[in-house]
Amino acid sequence: MTPPNWKLGLAKELLDEDSDIEVFVPDDLQGELRAVLQPYTGTGASLKSLRYSGLQLAGRPTLEGYADLELSRQDFDQHRTRIQELAKSLPFEPRIRISDTLVGVTLDTRIRGEYRQVEASSFARWMLASGNIDRRLETGSPAQQILGPTVLAYAAEYPETTFADATKTLSEEIAKARESRKLALLGLEVSPERAVLFGPLFTLLLVLFLLVHLGHANTATDEDGSLQAFPWVGLFYGRLARGILASSLILLPLLVNTWLIVSTRSFTLVGSALTLGAIPIGYLAFRSSSRLRFRKVP
Repeated sequence: MTPPNWKLGLAKELLDEDSDIEVFVPDDLQGELRAVLQPYTGTGASLKSLRYSGLQLAGRPTLEGYADLELSRQDFDQHRTRIQELAKSLPFEPRIRISDTLVGVTLDTRIRGEYRQVEASSFARWMLASGNIDRRLETGSPAQQILGPTVLAYAAEYPETTFADATKTLSEEIAKARESRKLALLGLEVSPERAVLFGPLFTLLLVLFLLVHLGHANTATDEDGSLQAFPWVGLFYGRLARGILASSLILLPLLVNTWLIVSTRSFTLVGSALTLGAIPIGYLAFRSSSRLRFRKVP
């Protein structure tokens, strides 16, 4: 029994014409499948389907899948002893379904491989050219992600479509997906590209607002005792209070804005400058709060 010569590719990242993506490439797809199917070679069994359920990313990338076989009840009974003996070497026990005339077998497969960087345009062309890939591939990906199997399904549904038309449609779908990706910021929906600007800008203005008020409090007189009575959270005594204040003014803006840039993959020089600019302002606000704390000491 010879496994079908399928080319196999799984995109791990959102297909983006502006950057490379990673695809899963098996080490030896033919050899791995041949080893799993070996107990049923020469028994008259036929391979009905090869289904892939997903990637196991822990450790070395491994593709999990299932091979469905079918053979007659007569052939199965004739080769039962041989099948059972050779099946002992398989890492997973086969699942066998027996009827009056047919026997169905499902075998677990594990295909080892690696991720390789592929340019988006080359990847799209490669996937479209690999029309014999299993289109039943289950990616479990969100609807906004445009993956290789989506391109293949499109090409299979419209076989007369040229590569140029298919890639044009793919580009339009990517544009729609990007437009539909919105982030909530202060009750408003903004695109990731704008969020990486508005987020750091809002953080910088907030810290600057605090610095201005602390500076004013440091220069104000306390004739009516309001300075001593007002319970400023940032002016509580103790190492824990000072540590929380320092973290919220210096570390938190840096970490949150960095996470925003990384998660949206929308790096901008202006957004990065605003993120870094909030750090010295936060430090000055912390120093100003320390001076004000000493004034509150009775």
